[in-house]
Amino acid sequence: MAAKLFYLNSLSLLQAFETYWAYYSLSNGKIYSSACRKSAKMFAESLRKIAEDDDRVLDPAALQFDEDIDTEEIIRSLEVWESTSDIAPIENVSKSIRYMAPYFSALKALIFNSTGLTADPIIQTNREELMFREGLERWEAHIPTMLLMGKDSPEDLLKKASETQSIVVTGNIRKLQDLMTYAEDPQSYSSFILKFIERTRMLTDEYMGIFDKFTGSGFIAYFNKAICETTSLDMVGCFTNFVRDEMVFATELFSSWVKKIRKLPDEPVGLTIGADIGKVEYQDLASQLVTVGEPLVWSRRLAEISEPGEVIVNNLLHEALESHTDIQSEGRTCETDSGEKFLVKSLSFF
Repeated sequence: MAAKLFYLNSLSLLQAFETYWAYYSLSNGKIYSSACRKSAKMFAESLRKIAEDDDRVLDPAALQFDEDIDTEEIIRSLEVWESTSDIAPIENVSKSIRYMAPYFSALKALIFNSTGLTADPIIQTNREELMFREGLERWEAHIPTMLLMGKDSPEDLLKKASETQSIVVTGNIRKLQDLMTYAEDPQSYSSFILKFIERTRMLTDEYMGIFDKFTGSGFIAYFNKAICETTSLDMVGCFTNFVRDEMVFATELFSSWVKKIRKLPDEPVGLTIGADIGKVEYQDLASQLVTVGEPLVWSRRLAEISEPGEVIVNNLLHEALESHTDIQSEGRTCETDSGEKFLVKSLSFF
């Protein structure tokens, strides 16, 4: 039987790893990455020493759990994780939790029995943690990061958002096909489009927007009254801050981008934005965010008729912007596909 000190050392190292792992996994690898990997290796090495004399620590039958888990594979994964770029020891965070949690619980019970420790800690696998984590991963691409750790669940937030007004923002990259076809090389195009995606997503999150998706040539985002008020912010203010910063960024990006293509198109290149206000229904269908509402239709139409570098809004949204003295507007006459004329407002920011 292994010396009692070996068991206690291993238990201490396991608890250190679990502490780092809790922060690391919930932050999707952003917190304690180095410490988590090092502690995983130290724990695995300590368990190897015990296994030289007590192979029960790697024997599922001796550990008395029925999970179809390869304990040897778990320890081997923990040993080499530090030298890899993998996000988690075993394929991904969720799978690592499913494999490690029951094994660690059984291992702790074995160590307590083997050492005669009299403490009686609660040792269990909490499925609620896994459910919470999966929900977090599922919604972090859509819901503002600040709200994901709050008291309201993502489902509750979407329900509240459906009951209040939203400003729908559709962005459209004009002449994107040319930027792709005549790119200096594939890496150049990838670099620019990734910058656009990352910055747009970051600004949406910063100004409490609900991010829908990147379309084939742009994006769709929402600035909702209930969501913004959760952090005491004004929906219209969140919208104006977003489009102002997005357009400043886009203007600089496309100015650099067009210098890296072989053939310039005969029309201007850049980002157009259309926006409208109204009720939008947010639904969770088959683990996908699905939105329905007339403002989506109009914001898309406006994005299609605006010029690169221009933000166009419909009448109702223009009225909501009246109190913002740092915005000026100019009327434009447009028409639908059927030929019906209507007036929109082109915004300028100061």
